[in-house]
Amino acid sequence: MAKARASGLWVGRKRACVAVAERSDGDIRRLGAESVELPEPEEGARGKGRQDRLRALCSRRGGALVWVMAAREVLVRVLELPAVDEAELSAMAELQLDKLSPLPPERLYWDFEVVHHGGDRLRILLASVERGRVDEAGDFFRGLSAGLWRVDCESLALWEWLRGEKIDEGSRKAWLLLHEKEGRRMLLLAADRYGPLEFRVIEMPEGELTPEDVAGEAGREIAYTLAALEAQWGAPAAVRIEVVFDGEEPAWCRRLGDVLELPVERRQADLAVEIAAGAALRALRVERAINLAPAEWEQTVRYRRTRRRVVTAAVAVVILWLGLMGGMAAVSQIQRTRLEAVLRREQTMARPAAELRELRRKVRGLESYADRSHSVLEALREVVSLMPGGVDLTAFAYKKGRGVQLRGTAERTEPIYEFFAALEKSDFFSSVKPEGVTTRRRGRQVVSEFKVRCLLGGGGK
Repeated sequence: MAKARASGLWVGRKRACVAVAERSDGDIRRLGAESVELPEPEEGARGKGRQDRLRALCSRRGGALVWVMAAREVLVRVLELPAVDEAELSAMAELQLDKLSPLPPERLYWDFEVVHHGGDRLRILLASVERGRVDEAGDFFRGLSAGLWRVDCESLALWEWLRGEKIDEGSRKAWLLLHEKEGRRMLLLAADRYGPLEFRVIEMPEGELTPEDVAGEAGREIAYTLAALEAQWGAPAAVRIEVVFDGEEPAWCRRLGDVLELPVERRQADLAVEIAAGAALRALRVERAINLAPAEWEQTVRYRRTRRRVVTAAVAVVILWLGLMGGMAAVSQIQRTRLEAVLRREQTMARPAAELRELRRKVRGLESYADRSHSVLEALREVVSLMPGGVDLTAFAYKKGRGVQLRGTAERTEPIYEFFAALEKSDFFSSVKPEGVTTRRRGRQVVSEFKVRCLLGGGGK
């Protein structure tokens, strides 16, 4: 198998790092990393004043370039969906994106990847980013003569680094990752032995904070996340917490365990290098990995590689035959022209093929719309039949071919979780996602309120 290289590029407020990875004979390995210090970016001017250092850093890389976006700019969600073929899975992911993102899909670049196959269920990662942000970055790096190949994000690159850690069956682990020089934000990542469960960016409040303040705020965010995961995925047998920092150990780390009433592990690591290396390794995977770049970028990179190889071969042939015949240059030009014609023909066919795929997708959508087996009345009947005593339904929102959103109340939480379990077991819904259970006081009465989303199935789980 031919060698392939990729370079992951992470750009922070005061530092940039590029790491190179190589795939050879099916094995992927890290080759090295390099960093440069950067001046603070000017307000409203991305990259201004830092171009020369970034240009020099990118010129020393090897292989295609993968840019790593900040976690706060990318929406990443963990979903559980039925095990279907890739085309159907893509359609389901797009439906979920339509519900999760404040922006419509046509204003986003989005992608997904499968992290765990669990029989008839899949755990997938769904990521999206506003198109304008990626297009702006593409223009910026083209100005540096460093064309981008792929776009990844900090959350997924860090998971590439952390996913090799052992997590016992039934247990969970949460990592709190802190860039000392990147402001007041932290990244919270939670996972079990089968893959990630949650990615969250934690922003610390403005103003001066004592170590006790930071530990209290971080502890509350971690506790909230663990409680939400317990409601969605069930209670774990054990939970481990680890804080990873890239400078000196923050004073609040030792206080975090007291806030959570859990032991907290601590580790120092160069997060910039690990992020850049994780993105490079992900780009070389054989299996599908999330790429938030437009499809044209990868086509451009492939075209340039092909053209470079062809030009190299043509020059070698010209040098070899130059002493034998003066007409070899004309033959080489003919070969080059034919190759470019083939490449142009390939690019011409790409658009009709994409239109045909879109037409097929719309036909499948019409077939789904005509299917009466999952009509609003059938959905309402299924919900009512599964609803236990003590649960009152206050809202029922139905979207044809997509799913149902339910809201309701109960005097106790137990009937609500019984209701969630019954919905999960129903063959009528392909996926059930509780969105929270809250308890409020109305006068002297305590009432539990809940929200849940149910994705309509096309043929059972």
